[in-house]
Amino acid sequence: MATPEAVRDAVFNAASQNSELLNILSKTSEAPSLYAAHLIHFNRLETSLTEQTTLLDSLKTQTEMKFKSHRGLRDSITRKWFYKATKSLAKFEAKAMSEERAYFAALGTQSKAEERCKILENEVERAKVEKEELFNVRRVHDDTHKKIDELYERLFKGPTPGFGGEDKREIAFYKAEEGNEKVKEEIKGARKAKIGLGAVKTYLGRAKGNLDGALTAAEESFWIFDQATYYIERGYTAIGLAIDSLKNKEEHLFPLPQDILVIYQELGAYLQAAKITIGKLSSRDGVIGAIKSSQEILSKAGAKLEQLIEYTKEVEKAGLTKIKETARRVEDSRQELQQIRQGIFEKVAGFGQAAPSYMECCDRADTFCNVPEVAQEHVQPEAEAAPPTVEASEVAPPEYGQGASASSRFEVADVLRDHKEIQ
Repeated sequence: MATPEAVRDAVFNAASQNSELLNILSKTSEAPSLYAAHLIHFNRLETSLTEQTTLLDSLKTQTEMKFKSHRGLRDSITRKWFYKATKSLAKFEAKAMSEERAYFAALGTQSKAEERCKILENEVERAKVEKEELFNVRRVHDDTHKKIDELYERLFKGPTPGFGGEDKREIAFYKAEEGNEKVKEEIKGARKAKIGLGAVKTYLGRAKGNLDGALTAAEESFWIFDQATYYIERGYTAIGLAIDSLKNKEEHLFPLPQDILVIYQELGAYLQAAKITIGKLSSRDGVIGAIKSSQEILSKAGAKLEQLIEYTKEVEKAGLTKIKETARRVEDSRQELQQIRQGIFEKVAGFGQAAPSYMECCDRADTFCNVPEVAQEHVQPEAEAAPPTVEASEVAPPEYGQGASASSRFEVADVLRDHKEIQ
C-alpha cells in the first residue's frame, strides 16, 4: 500500500511532465473550437462550389443551344434568300442580330460563372489546407488530454494517502460514471428489443403472406389441397420463428410494467393460437375456416406487437433524455477530480515546477452521451421452393378417375382424400 511519502515522491518526479503537458494544452486550447468553426466554413464552400458547378453546366447547355440557333440562322442561305425574295431582308437581319446578341449575352453569363467557379475552387483548396493544419493542432490537443488523463490515473487511481479530498472526488466520479453506463445499457437494451421485435414483425408478415396464399389455393381447389398445405406449413414455420425470436428478446424487454407485460403475454398467446394443426383438418370448409381464423388471430398479434414496439421506442427516448443529465454529472465530477489532482501537483511541487491551476478547456459531456451501435437482428431467410402443381387429371373427384392417389407428402391432402373415399 502506498504511503503519503511515496505519493509525494511520485508527484514530484512527474511535475515537469505535468507542467509540459499543461503548457501544450494551454497553447492549443483554441484548436477544437477553431477546427469546428472552420469545418462549417469548409462545408459551406464545398456546397457553394457544387451549386456553382451545376449552374455552370446548365449555362453551358443554354449557351450551346443559343449558338446553334444563331449559327443556323446566320449560315442558312435558303432562309436568307427566302427573306430576300419576300422583300423581308430587314426582318431577317434584325432576327439574326437578336440571335447573335442572345448568344453573346449567354456567353458572357457563362464566362462570369466560370470565373466564380475558379474562385470557389481556389478557396476550397486553401480551406482544405487550413483544415488539415487545424486538424493536426487539434489532434495534438486531444492527445495531450489523453496523456494527462493517463498520467493522473497512474499517479492517483485508488487510495491516495495524505490526500483524502482526492479519494472522495474519485469515488464521486466513478459513481457518476457507473450511473451513466447504466443508462447506456438501458438504451442499448431498448434498441436491441426494438430491433428484435422488428424481426418478429418480419416473421409475422411472412406468416400472413403465406396464409393469404393458402387461402387462395384452398378456395380455388375442391379436392386436391397440396398447394394450400404447402403455404400453411410455411406459415406455421414463420409463426414458430416469430415465437422463438420473441422469447430471445425477453432479457432486453424485462422487467416490464404490468400493463406492458399483459400485452407481451397476449402477443405470445396469439402467436401460439395462430398455428394451424394440419392433422385435425378433414374437409375443405375446415381448411378455409382454419386459415381465416389464423389470419384474424395474426391481425390481433400484429396490433399487440406494434404496441410493444412503441413501448421500446418510448424507453429509448426516455433514456436519451436521461443520459444528457447523467453525462453532465460525469463531466462535472471529472473536472472536479482533475482540478483537485492538479492541486496536489501545486501543493507538492510548488508553482516553480508545476503549472498554474488546472483549467478545463474542453467539455466532454457530449462524448459521455455516445451509445455504441447495436447490431441488426439476423432474420432467417425463407426457404425458396416452388409450390406443388396440380395435374389436370387430379382435379376430378376420385370416383371419376383412377381412385385415390398415392400417399401425399402433405398430410392434409391425404386426410381429405381418405375422407372422400369413405363418403
